[in-house]
Amino acid sequence: MDIKTLKDQARGLEQQGRVADALALYRQVIDQLDSTTLIIRELPLFVKVGELSAKVGDGAGAISSYEKAAEHYADDGNTPSVVALCVKILRVDVRRTAVYFRLARRMLDRGHVEPARTLLVDFAERSKQQRLLDTLQAAATRPAGDVQAILAHLIESAEKSLKAREERPAAPEAAAPRAPQPPAAGPPPPPPAPPPP
Repeated sequence: MDIKTLKDQARGLEQQGRVADALALYRQVIDQLDSTTLIIRELPLFVKVGELSAKVGDGAGAISSYEKAAEHYADDGNTPSVVALCVKILRVDVRRTAVYFRLARRMLDRGHVEPARTLLVDFAERSKQQRLLDTLQAAATRPAGDVQAILAHLIESAEKSLKAREERPAAPEAAAPRAPQPPAAGPPPPPPAPPPP
């Protein structure tokens, strides 16, 4: 079946509320295009698959699809699309902040210095990390080579910190709330005072 027909069928299934069936067809389209250069024109399909995956409760599938699209957009230095996808990823799993740094490194490795800085500024603003934000804003006034070195250092430091956090053993779960305990035995309370005459 050709791509257009598959996409039309998937849209029809989605409109009928058959999300899982639509998702299967959209994935089939991506599988057919993934090894070709045509996939670049169909990046919104990764987003659609991510949204439908989240809708059916497949968080890992949603994140995987969003990340694939974000990687393609990062390769082109398309910061607005990368930011939008990072936000979608964090809506599925708030612990996935490392995605910002991984994608910023990808942008930096492809020579997209200012887009990488802008992506990290977005992260710093959203996570309210003023020190990082100040460093990134100060870097904007430096020559491009300096900015690239600063960003590479920031990304490396963040990745080390995140890796150390992931490798730390999980904190023991907080004790389950206990039911209220009856008061300790003691002398009975005094009788109520008689009403005034």
